[in-house]
Amino acid sequence: MIPNQWYAVLDSKELPRGRPIGATRFGEKLVFFRDSNGDPVCLFDRCCHRGAALSYGKVIGDHVQCPFHGLEYDSTGKCVLIPANGKDEPVPERYRVNAYPAKEKHGFIWVWYGEPRKEYPEINFPDDLDELRDQIQKQASNHISHHPTSLSMINVAAGILEKDGKVLIAQRHRNDTHGLKWEFPGGTLRRDEPGEYGIVRELKEELNLDVEVIRYFGCYTEPPLRIQYYLVRMISGEIKLTEHEQVAWVEKDRLHDYDLLSGDRIFVDRLRSI
Repeated sequence: MIPNQWYAVLDSKELPRGRPIGATRFGEKLVFFRDSNGDPVCLFDRCCHRGAALSYGKVIGDHVQCPFHGLEYDSTGKCVLIPANGKDEPVPERYRVNAYPAKEKHGFIWVWYGEPRKEYPEINFPDDLDELRDQIQKQASNHISHHPTSLSMINVAAGILEKDGKVLIAQRHRNDTHGLKWEFPGGTLRRDEPGEYGIVRELKEELNLDVEVIRYFGCYTEPPLRIQYYLVRMISGEIKLTEHEQVAWVEKDRLHDYDLLSGDRIFVDRLRSI
C-alpha cells in the first residue's frame, strides 16, 4: 500500500444507517457506521475494555455501542460512556480506540491510509468514466474482504464455581447488555488466549477470586458469541464487585429460579448430574 493516500474501501450502498458493519482493510479489522448526519465513521473494531467486536454492537446517535458491556465510542475513537459507572462519571482518557479519517464521495466510502494531518487532500475521481467506476465498485465489493461471521465470533469464557453444594452466579449491571440477567461469571477472551487461561484471569479481574480450572464443561454458540464453560475451584480471595450488581451462592436445584442468560440455562441440568 502506498501511504498518505485516500483509498476506496466500501461502496456507499454497503454502509446503511442505523447499524455498524465490520470489514478488513489494510490488514486490520475495522468497524464502519454512519453518524446522525449520515457521515461515515471508521474505527478499530475491538472494544478497549474486553476486546469485543464493535461491529456486532449498535449505533446510538453519533456513537457505536459495544455489544458486551455497552461502552460507547464517538467518531474520534474516544469512549464517552461506561454504563456501569453512570452517565455523569468522567471516562478515563485511556479508554479509546484508533480512528481513521473517512469520507463519502463519488459513490464510495474512502479511508485515509497514512499519517494524520490537520487538512487532508481532496479526493479526485473521474466522474465521466463510468466503466472505471464500475470496475472499482466491483473491486471494493468482491476483492476486499468483509468480516465473515465465522471468523468474527466473540469468544467468551464462563466459570462454574461450586462451594459447599452451592454454585456462584452473578447479576449483570443494569446498564449492560442483558442488564440484570444472571450468569455464570466470566468474560471475553483476548486474541489467541486459551479459554482455561482466560477464565482464571477474568474471575480475578471481575470478582477478585483466584481459581484453578478443574475441567472443560462444554460450549454454547449464539452468534456473535461463543461461550466456553469451565468447572473451576476457588483457591483464595474475597469477592469484590467491579462490574456486577450482585452475586449469589445458589443450590443447583434452584438455579432455574433465576433469570439466567439463555446459554447458561442449558448447562444447569448438566450440573445437577455431577
